[in-house]
Amino acid sequence: MRIALLAAFAAVFAAAGAAPHASFDCAKAATPVEKLVCADDALAALDVQMAAVFGKLVTAHPASAAGIRSDQRAWLLQRTQCLEGPQRATHLNCLKERYQSRMALLQGNAFVVCGKPTLTGKAFALTCTAPNNPLGLSFVLSGQKADSDAVLTKLAVAKTGAKPQDFKLEGQIFFDGVGSALELMDVNFDGFADIKLATATSAGPNMGYEYWLYEPKTGAFRATKLGEQLSGFDVMADAKTKTIKVNGRSSCCSWNIMTYAWRGGALHAVASSDTMSFSPVALPGFDASGTLCGSQTKHYNDAGLVTRVDFELDSVKDFKPDEEPICDKPQLTAQGKLLDRLKANGFRVDAKDNYHFTVTFDKPRKDGE
Repeated sequence: MRIALLAAFAAVFAAAGAAPHASFDCAKAATPVEKLVCADDALAALDVQMAAVFGKLVTAHPASAAGIRSDQRAWLLQRTQCLEGPQRATHLNCLKERYQSRMALLQGNAFVVCGKPTLTGKAFALTCTAPNNPLGLSFVLSGQKADSDAVLTKLAVAKTGAKPQDFKLEGQIFFDGVGSALELMDVNFDGFADIKLATATSAGPNMGYEYWLYEPKTGAFRATKLGEQLSGFDVMADAKTKTIKVNGRSSCCSWNIMTYAWRGGALHAVASSDTMSFSPVALPGFDASGTLCGSQTKHYNDAGLVTRVDFELDSVKDFKPDEEPICDKPQLTAQGKLLDRLKANGFRVDAKDNYHFTVTFDKPRKDGE
């Protein structure tokens, strides 16, 4: 998708009294993402806003313009990940979230621009800067190139007026992705950007990350073990709800979204959503080793116990054999009877219909019980 049509393009629409559309010619839309953008007015409007934000950033930081353009091209390619899975509504929601989070990043103090890694023999070094960050942060990620991989060994962090910090690393990622390995995000919602670094690559396409939190009192970054929780396909922090969502592929045919929140200085899971084909919570009358199609969202209390489960199951009406369905028609028919079995076993159920309902447990239970 072309990104050269910027704020002036949006202004022309406004002046002409026309509703804004995409930042490119929809008559020439070629890729599935471009066609989806052009087919949805809200998404097309976000595309125009993105072009304006991008143009303003390039103008404000001409010395970093090449890196900013390269980073934006990489993001445009990453959008295609939203098209995994069969449901169009899911594609639209994913893209809208991506646009909104990307614009927030480009406008915030967490935006990072990296150059191309330099090679000296097999040793590499990658230099990055944070053009919008008031701390004047810069970084050097170094390691060894091993075939198509980058073996990470050190992260050097510099801040204006402060002594640089060096962190030893043990990680291995694809060398082609080293330029986008480093990010800043406000992990603990204290108003300061923290460091997020990709340290493990998976074909899943899950990723492993390490995090360093910025401590305003000391003016330094502190290593953490947050990567044990916040690793997956995508990690997004929502400043409005003060929650962090981790998207990940849990199997060949299933995706999971873990939602975390800070409680008493520690990160706690508050919800877990499984989509497409998944193993259900253990419920009477249904074999827990089997699968359901659709989604379930488990909600946790501060002790990590499940308090309720929201189900949005696919129905027989959703069965489309031409689209290589995850579940067959008999399975979709069978899972439509799950609600009756739950009611028969005395569960507290709030149901919209046989495929959309919430089970609330009178006594919270361990996950999987």
